[in-house]
Amino acid sequence: MKLFIAVLFIVASINANAQKVIAGYVSDEPGLQKELKGARIEISCDRETAEYKCGEVAKFKVRPLSESGNTITGVTLRVQVDNFGEHVVTPSFDAKVNKDGVILTEGTLLTPGFLRVKAVMGKDKLKVEKSWAVAYEPEKIVPGTPDVADFDEFWADAKARLEKIPLDMKCTKVEELSKGDKDFYVFNFNTCNGKRLNGSLTVPKKLKPPYPVRIRLPGAGCGVGANRITDLMPFDDALCMMVYPFDWPQAITGPLDEVMAKYDNFWGECEKKYGVPWYCAGISVSREEFFYYPVILGANRAVEWLRSPESGFNVDLDNFVYAGASQGGGLGLALLYLNGNFRKAVIHVSGITDMLGFLEGARFCGWPKIVQAHDATVRKKVAERVPYFDGVNFARRLKLPIFFSAGYADLACSPASVRATFNVCGSKEKHFRPMIGVGHTVPKDVDKEVEAWLKTR
Repeated sequence: MKLFIAVLFIVASINANAQKVIAGYVSDEPGLQKELKGARIEISCDRETAEYKCGEVAKFKVRPLSESGNTITGVTLRVQVDNFGEHVVTPSFDAKVNKDGVILTEGTLLTPGFLRVKAVMGKDKLKVEKSWAVAYEPEKIVPGTPDVADFDEFWADAKARLEKIPLDMKCTKVEELSKGDKDFYVFNFNTCNGKRLNGSLTVPKKLKPPYPVRIRLPGAGCGVGANRITDLMPFDDALCMMVYPFDWPQAITGPLDEVMAKYDNFWGECEKKYGVPWYCAGISVSREEFFYYPVILGANRAVEWLRSPESGFNVDLDNFVYAGASQGGGLGLALLYLNGNFRKAVIHVSGITDMLGFLEGARFCGWPKIVQAHDATVRKKVAERVPYFDGVNFARRLKLPIFFSAGYADLACSPASVRATFNVCGSKEKHFRPMIGVGHTVPKDVDKEVEAWLKTR
């Protein structure tokens, strides 16, 4: 689809005698998110909802602020407006703040999507970057990833194949982590492709069985932060299960450097074998060799084990809920599709969604940009296989009550890819929470909103 964008920018006079003040380094780019003291850039628009009809003009204010919160004048910013993707409205322009301490710019989209303003102040170590976006008829955003006719057949066959492989579940209580108000367990089991996955469980000691259950799959990374009992899922009202996407043992109390070494080695092995990072590894060979194939199937297997008498845990079979973010959002959509026994689900800032979104208006597609990660010689083949793992196609088939959130300034998992997934979700009860100005995170007020919703039946 051809995307039309129009934009204007206005720059007023400056205070020539003002002192330049730039301190620290902050970036909201993926992999560079840092919380350091110093200057920041504040961006706002002329509409509280940050939502517009196609063709309406959105007016933006870009304001550079010092560490103390005062407006910085006499400093040049580089500003760009785009469609939260590859359509650059105009070449980046340099601008100085006006007498009111702001840079004014405005623009519009003529087709549904997100209009982004990106501002950069300073350079090198003295650099501050900020992205901010508004939505244009987001309810009309369509995925770039198509459905595939044999999607259900593919996954039914995959589940049947896995059933022939012995589970070989090994679940152990970790005594040194069970001295507080929760018992802590680790488990390890077979999935397909000769791999094993690992996980952990917390059971509040004061909770009476049968236990309500919360399931989570982690965001990208080695998962070190999530494997500590204080960080895992610190809820007192449910048995909590985490399943990790690794076939090497997940450290629970071990040194951080050992966990990171395993993670780095795994990453390097995938790049050596497939030429891409491990999140994208294997799909150039086949769907079954894709990194996430045994992870998705294994996660469902772990849930089925927990629901069975063989687990030894007396769980409430009618009270399973799922909540995951980023990678855990995309994998969660797959798990919800494979396993129809969840009461409700929460999908925050989801990755692995609309991975062919770049074909629809050249907008940012879902992390981890699997097609683009590969050499041009295999991209066509990869693009044909991606729809079998895309959150868009899992969401199309869901029926349970579900809650989505998207950060309008999220450069890791773009708001367009999340909203496109929500739009095609088959659930009758579905909720979308826009997080204006928020990057790849979930604010506490949204967490509270989600918790209140989960408690309703």
